[in-house]
Amino acid sequence: MKKSLSILRLIRPLNGILAVMSLLLALYLASGRLLLPLRELAALFLVVSFGYAVNDIFDAETDRIAKPDRVIPAGVISRNRAILVAVVCVIGGLTLAAFADMLIFYYFAVLSLLLFHYAYQLSAMLIAGNLLVALLCSSVFYLGGILGQATGSRWQLLVAATIFAFLHHLGREIIKDIEDAGGDRQTGRRTIAIVWGEKKAAIIGVIVYALLITSTYLLYALFDFSDAFLFVVTVGVNLPIVLIFAGLLFRRRKGNISRAALFLKLTMIPGLAALLLAR
Repeated sequence: MKKSLSILRLIRPLNGILAVMSLLLALYLASGRLLLPLRELAALFLVVSFGYAVNDIFDAETDRIAKPDRVIPAGVISRNRAILVAVVCVIGGLTLAAFADMLIFYYFAVLSLLLFHYAYQLSAMLIAGNLLVALLCSSVFYLGGILGQATGSRWQLLVAATIFAFLHHLGREIIKDIEDAGGDRQTGRRTIAIVWGEKKAAIIGVIVYALLITSTYLLYALFDFSDAFLFVVTVGVNLPIVLIFAGLLFRRRKGNISRAALFLKLTMIPGLAALLLAR
């Protein structure tokens, strides 16, 4: 039982489920109906799980300082077992993808390689790691467009979703850099929070989320989205983001950054709901 729980803590299934939910939304936006390509959905979950596992493997030394409760530095799961879990996940995901169209297989193969490259090297590089994560997370909507055979105005919805996801994940990655600054500094990483300072990193995070908020209203106007989209994105996404950053600014307490990163992740859910209501 403990081993199973440690594996779940390693692969962080909630994030995999969120990725699957994003793909389901992308498929609906692409086709106008609910599609359930179980093979591709399972492949995405497994490859995302591989990404989190391999990231924890390479980040073990940093986590020993900044996040000692993670399963590898805490000794809950050995590094070798974590490697085995990562290998099983990526082989399982790519095997499932191999039975699909070759373009889909290439997508998952490239996704796996980039996730490994991020964990191995890019996560420690200035800006590059943040941009890659945002790009990979938002690429799910491109995958949905291919699987759902999107045409015409359907691609407008997918473009809107891609922009929303890219800016949301980019801003959150920058905020997470501030949270991890202590461990990153001691292990020689070159993140925005280390090179430019935590204050400037916070300002950049605010700018990215300001762009996100602005883009929601621009997309509403340009693509003639519904008033329901406007209401949900304002109340469920934009207002909470403003309140989260106001809390960071006026209530500087230990743990605020980690709570902000969590709450920012949760705003993705009403964001996805708003896109469902866009037409």
